[in-house]
Amino acid sequence: MITESAWLSWLVRLIPIAWAKVRRPHIRELRAPVNLFEHAQPYASLDHLRDVFGTPYRSDKQWVTFRFRELFLQITTKDLNTVETIDVLIRRPGLLQTFQIYPLQYFLGKVVLSDVMTSDRKLTIEGSSKFCAVYTQQYFGFPGKYNHYTFGIYSGPGIRSVDFEITPARDGLASDPKKAVINWIRIASSSKDLVTPDFYHFI
Repeated sequence: MITESAWLSWLVRLIPIAWAKVRRPHIRELRAPVNLFEHAQPYASLDHLRDVFGTPYRSDKQWVTFRFRELFLQITTKDLNTVETIDVLIRRPGLLQTFQIYPLQYFLGKVVLSDVMTSDRKLTIEGSSKFCAVYTQQYFGFPGKYNHYTFGIYSGPGIRSVDFEITPARDGLASDPKKAVINWIRIASSSKDLVTPDFYHFI
């Protein structure tokens, strides 16, 4: 004789099987590699990045985007072979969403605005009805071989950044820069390429 507990146990095993038959498929997004910045750098081969990161999410003549579960990666190129700039944007802040910005000691998703601000570097604010970006710029490297960095906080469609406020005059940050976690970085081979990226490519 089958007991009531046996029937319940049988039903518990049956429900996941039945649900797997009727549910719609879900396309899984790839996770971003922890050493992403060791490969995505100015002057890197675009073919190498395709080999490492797979098929791009979108592409055009002069830009390529890769979409991961944790972040967006956008690359620009002028000769269709060599990386000119990279933009990395964390989609959601979190303890596990951190990536070392090789070869620096900063971790994207952990470093805060006060860590990268200096007295001789101003804070820039850009925005519209669709996005807001607060950032500062630096350069690091060796004599004759510098990379130019934009460290910023970006808030826009599909992006959940830390909460921050700018001054009413839009000329500074009203929030504490020690709590303003950076979720976006641009690395460029030239200071002329330090501009806000078109993140609508990811939408």
